[in-house]
Amino acid sequence: MTMLILRYVGRPAVVLAALVASLVVPSVGTLAATGDITEYPVPTPAPTAITAGPDGNLWVTEEVIGLGSTVPDKVARVTTGGSFTEYSFPTVHSTPSSIAKGPDGNLWITEHDHGVIDKVTTSGGFTQYTIPTTFAGPLGIVAGPDGNMWFTEGGADKVGNVTTSGVFTEYAVPTVGGTPVGITVGSDGNLWFTEANANKVARVTTAGVITEFSVPTASSAPDGIALGTDGNVWFTEVSGNNVAKVTTAGVVTEYPVPTASSTPEGWLAYI
Repeated sequence: MTMLILRYVGRPAVVLAALVASLVVPSVGTLAATGDITEYPVPTPAPTAITAGPDGNLWVTEEVIGLGSTVPDKVARVTTGGSFTEYSFPTVHSTPSSIAKGPDGNLWITEHDHGVIDKVTTSGGFTQYTIPTTFAGPLGIVAGPDGNMWFTEGGADKVGNVTTSGVFTEYAVPTVGGTPVGITVGSDGNLWFTEANANKVARVTTAGVITEFSVPTASSAPDGIALGTDGNVWFTEVSGNNVAKVTTAGVVTEYPVPTASSTPEGWLAYI
C-alpha cells in the first residue's frame, strides 16, 4: 500500500496533512480549504504526524510497520516541492506519535513506546530525553506559551512539560484512565488537551492546574485538537463522528461529520 502526503492548495490557505497508516485506505481531511490536490509518495511508510518546521519545510514522522523490523523509525524533512530527506531515530521501535516546532528552532517528537521526548535539529541531529514516569506513552506535543514543550502521557494519565534543556515537570490528570491524547495552546494562554477514554476535553494552566469538561456525545473518543481562527479550540471525535469546538469557558459544541463512521482524527499543519 502506498502512503502519501497530500498538499491541498486551498483558497485562502495551503494545508498539508499527514496520512495515518490504515489497514484499509489511508485518508486525509481538510477544513475550510478547497482546491487542487498534489500527492507525494512517502519513502518510508507509515507517516504518523506532520508539522511546519522552523526552516520553512514540513517535517513528518514515519513509523516503520512491523514489530519484527530492525529498521529504525524515521523523521523526514519535506520541501514544499515534495523532496524528502530522512533521518533515522537512534533506536528501533520508537513509535513516533507527534511532532512540533519548538521555541529553540528545533523539532520535538514524542516516542510513544520508549517514553522518550526527542529534540531534533533541522540537520537531523537527535537528543533524547526520557520521561521520569515509566510507561508514560507520550502522544501529543506542542510548544507552550511558557517556552517549554508540553506533551500528553496516554499511558500514565498525565500531562507534562520539558524545558529545551531536558528538565521535566509532570501533572496527574484528575480522571484515572482518561488517556490524554492531543494537546494545543488556547487563545487564553492555557494548554488544552483531549482525553479519549474519559470522553473529556481539559484545560491546564502553565502552573499545572487542570480543569476538565465533558463532551456531550457519550464515548466519543476525542482525539486531535487545535486552536481555531475564531479563538475557540477545535477537536475531533473518533467514535462520535463529530468535530467539536470548546470555548475558553468550557462550553462544547459538536458538529456531525456528513459521512457516517468516518472516524475523524489527526493533526494538520498550515503554511
